Amino acid sequence: MLSDYLKQNSKEQHASLEEKYKSNHIFDKTYRLQDYKKFIYANYALHHSFEVPLEQALSEEFKSSIQYKERKKLVTIENEISALGLPLRGSSELYRLESEAQAIGILYVMEGSTLGGNIIKKQLSKNEEFANMEFNFLGIYGAEVGNYWKNFISQINDKFQEESYPNVLTGTMIAYTFLQNFKGY
Repeated sequence: MLSDYLKQNSKEQHASLEEKYKSNHIFDKTYRLQDYKKFIYANYALHHSFEVPLEQALSEEFKSSIQYKERKKLVTIENEISALGLPLRGSSELYRLESEAQAIGILYVMEGSTLGGNIIKKQLSKNEEFANMEFNFLGIYGAEVGNYWKNFISQINDKFQEESYPNVLTGTMIAYTFLQNFKGY
């Protein structure tokens, strides 16, 4: 299945991002507001740079099958960035995607960060430094996060045959590389 292929072939990049954005500190309560700002701003930059290209590259049929309109997070993340007192100045560069497969690979990374969001939100809420935070981006799907993820995975697994997997992985790597190379606000 495509989801297994993506997970297996991008686990090093995933681990590298967890290290860069100090994910291990979330659970031991040493994660700080400055760490969160870097994490949320990197996600803002990713969504700002790719939301329009994704919209253009995804077929109407696929967007409908995953309720794409409900998955758009840019406005929510912009509100969170503003609440944190950070500037709203994403890259002016919009990326050109070569295929729907690449777009779905990028969306896999975006949706994956949302899946872990509820866990991160719950842990950070226990940290005094985040006592008054709402974490709108991390909790965007609320109790439906599992259903959104399962639907997304089901749709991508049904859509692609094995010979297309490397093309989707290319999109996944584009997203991971973007986040890894992101310098900050």
